[in-house]
Amino acid sequence: MMGGSILMECLTNLTHPDEADFQSPFILTVGGAKWSVASDRAWVVGVRGAGPWLPWETSPERLERVQRLLSLSAPPTAATITVAEILAWTGEPTEDILEGRFCGVMVDAKRIATILTGLPFAKVLVWDASELAHMPAVAFSAGDRWRAILAGLGPDCVPQLDSFDPTVSRKLFDAVMALED
Repeated sequence: MMGGSILMECLTNLTHPDEADFQSPFILTVGGAKWSVASDRAWVVGVRGAGPWLPWETSPERLERVQRLLSLSAPPTAATITVAEILAWTGEPTEDILEGRFCGVMVDAKRIATILTGLPFAKVLVWDASELAHMPAVAFSAGDRWRAILAGLGPDCVPQLDSFDPTVSRKLFDAVMALED
């Protein structure tokens, strides 16, 4: 289960050392299954399966919110995109905020890079999860074993990057593939 251990290891880099509830990954139950989860308040990243962490002791409201976010399923409109293509858009993770519109949601592109760097997946599903998350947010998933939700930025942000719209990329790919030799 090499991929699973890599995923669990990635969680340790996605915590918030200054927040009591988010200092280390934790375990919670989503839809009857155990999940290992890390958060820094701006993202929630979950790996299906119980890692070496303790169950999360937090308020019932916070627990319910994170469980709801991790139970989000990719809609039929979700796009499958390579991690390499997304990371080419984000650049290397740094401490600086790099604002850009991803799937229609204004996000910090460096946070996307932090979430995706080191994952053993070639492709992920991505979608605008704002309506289901009840806040501006984008979601990522790799089957039913890994999921990440990233909160969007405020409406006053000015994009520093060109928009990343995987549906446009998909339409162009489909059009090129439809051309005859």
